[in-house]
Amino acid sequence: MNVIAGNCAGVFSGFLLQLAWMETVEKSGGDINLFLHTRNKTHYPGSSYSNYRWIQSSEVNNFDEVLEKNVLLDFFEPNEYLGKEYPKEFTYFEAYPADIKDQLKSYPEDTLKYDGRGSKKEQYLDIENLNRTRLALHHQWNKFKLKDQFEQKVKEEEKLIEGKKVMCLMLRQTGHYQGVSNAVIPAIESVKNKIDDYDAVLLTTMIQPFVDEFKKVFGDKCIVAERPRLSLDTDWKGGRNSQQGGQESMTDEEYAIEYQNAFLDVILSSKSDFIIGGSSNMYLAALLMNPSLSHDLFYFADGY
Repeated sequence: MNVIAGNCAGVFSGFLLQLAWMETVEKSGGDINLFLHTRNKTHYPGSSYSNYRWIQSSEVNNFDEVLEKNVLLDFFEPNEYLGKEYPKEFTYFEAYPADIKDQLKSYPEDTLKYDGRGSKKEQYLDIENLNRTRLALHHQWNKFKLKDQFEQKVKEEEKLIEGKKVMCLMLRQTGHYQGVSNAVIPAIESVKNKIDDYDAVLLTTMIQPFVDEFKKVFGDKCIVAERPRLSLDTDWKGGRNSQQGGQESMTDEEYAIEYQNAFLDVILSSKSDFIIGGSSNMYLAALLMNPSLSHDLFYFADGY
């Protein structure tokens, strides 16, 4: 079975999908030949290649166009699953392995009980299985080697927290947290309860008003990476959904910058001493990049 694991619209919805496929392949006993591929999906709004779909190579005639550019190769060196060559016959999945269990001979229920997504609150409360998932996906993450230029950017940002005992607050748009009108309020309260034990709080967010509020409360103890941020409480452009006006078209350069910044945020967050977040793909990614990182959720609610 030849599988190309493509990406969902959001950076880490797609990357966790790919790590889950790698874990499934490793436990499949050689039944699956896996190839990883990430593309700027905003070029194809409403196309056949939208989120959580899969399609046989024989059913379409433009896979050369789809596969021509692989964003992963802009940031990572080739590895056993990542290269420029693809088989002639394959299934292109933009779905987690758990979504198509009935098509697989085996599935790693022991390490991916909650399917590898980061959006399920219950997996963060099930510590035993969370740790299994973190270790399994950490093993897969270690198969990626950063390209020199990207690794240099990572090292530059690490200087922000070097020599400090740092807690991290990872804050997505309010829409990720059901039952609140402004996610920054419970986020600030969660930091207030712990900040005395740390030299600084690293705020990981793409929303400038959240940065402004944290700076008002914590002053110089609030650390943020220097990069452009969104002026509204909304999601990353490449992952924006229909409730927010539909997915917006991005140039390949814009998409690559967003992809890079998401990875920089998560990698830096994973190097903190303690992390607080909410159920999201970026939060789970930070936990798996550093499986010994202590953590907590800043917001609990029914349905969250």
